[in-house]
Amino acid sequence: MSAPIRNIMFFFGDQHRSDCLGCYGNEIVRTPTLDSLSETGTRFTRALSTSPVCTPARASVQTGLHAHDHGLQFNPEFARQLGGKMNVDCGTEFFAQRLRKHGWNLAHIGKWHIGDFRTELNRTLPANVGYDNDVYFPGYGYPMSAWLQHPDYLQYLKSLGVEDYELREPVNSPDGTRTYAAIAPGPKEASVPYYLATRTAEKIRSYAGSTAPFFISCNFWGPHQPVYLPEEAYRAYEGMDIPVWPNFNADLSARPTICRRWGEFWQMHRVSEELMSRLIGYHYAYITHIDECIGVVIDALKATGQLDETLVAYSADHGDSLGSMRMFDKGFGLYEFLVNIPMILWHHSFAAQVNDGSVSLLDLPATFLDVAGLEPSEKMPGRSLLPVARGEVEEIHEEIQVTMHYGHTQPARQIMARDRRWKLIFNLNAEHEFYDLRRDPHEMHNLYGPAFQPEIDRLRSAIREWNAACRNDYTIKWVELL
Repeated sequence: MSAPIRNIMFFFGDQHRSDCLGCYGNEIVRTPTLDSLSETGTRFTRALSTSPVCTPARASVQTGLHAHDHGLQFNPEFARQLGGKMNVDCGTEFFAQRLRKHGWNLAHIGKWHIGDFRTELNRTLPANVGYDNDVYFPGYGYPMSAWLQHPDYLQYLKSLGVEDYELREPVNSPDGTRTYAAIAPGPKEASVPYYLATRTAEKIRSYAGSTAPFFISCNFWGPHQPVYLPEEAYRAYEGMDIPVWPNFNADLSARPTICRRWGEFWQMHRVSEELMSRLIGYHYAYITHIDECIGVVIDALKATGQLDETLVAYSADHGDSLGSMRMFDKGFGLYEFLVNIPMILWHHSFAAQVNDGSVSLLDLPATFLDVAGLEPSEKMPGRSLLPVARGEVEEIHEEIQVTMHYGHTQPARQIMARDRRWKLIFNLNAEHEFYDLRRDPHEMHNLYGPAFQPEIDRLRSAIREWNAACRNDYTIKWVELL
């Protein structure tokens, strides 16, 4: 008889588009650990970010609520200038609090980025919402200015003989104002991902003797740019002729003007295909290194005899432009490279499968509660993924998916509806967009217009129904403009 699910090990990436994994069809990037989990677990092909910016998405994973319900629509670094809130609405329950009440051990290690970036003003730090007081960074977590101020990481570096942290061979933007990638000092174990994996493995060992189940999340700052890796990891794809994305030089004339302006802000109109190829290679190196670090944690589960009774999950808060449509980072757009995220569930009892049903980040907290025998609250729209992973059902939601984007460094109000073929993007202050994902998976051609009116109307109705069902007062007025 197979061991039941007792524990949860959750890996959460930062800015990882789903087409940058081997198991999602990328034939260049090497991700053997995640590929192995996918091959013997459940891989979801239509997993959706609730809002493709760090804080809104991460708060949704922790609360099971849409951004308009938990209150954080922007990253806190830009919330004030965009008219948003700095902290989660008072009284909002985190799923960790419910697990803690039912006797679980909980650890959050790595990036948090929920609530005010000023720690003294943040009322929802991990230790305040059910987690142990472990190693985490409360805000954005930029490697140079953040983790190098973290005393535990500095001590960890010293244990590896790294006293002076100086980057080498930086790859800069054409105007020299930004660094895309550079070599960090020390062995590969000195990287932030490896450090987080090490601390996660230590936590697994510390919980091994407990009679209580555990939930541990390892939250990487990556593969978010810039790529700062020790040389062994950094050079993994150097010298390879890596093709740029098919939509790298997409015609943007039928898109909102902000698409082009966002790319210009990042100097992408001056980035050659040769440089873009190198940057994608460094991005792949980051992903491969994180995959290796996940393997370190999996090995700890095996060594402590806990792997067979542990649900292992991997996902990410949102995707990444990384040169698609001459854009960089995130910030504008509800395109597939930003909203379609990896999502993998593994337990040794699951049958291997690829599922194309409608799922989202909101289903993860419902799944975690289900492992504990708990139901999601009435306010949580997500549903447990366990029935799908166990092969009991094929879908848990309607086919049409809806998600919102509020903006990043500037307002960009958008709502998207998509099914397996069609996608409608409603832009409050710009041209609307409509794509045929089957014939045009890279969203090269905006088809919005009378020729596709029946499909546009069907997705428009879905947006209105979604907005009414989730009681989104924030958008109720401008959705009427659809």
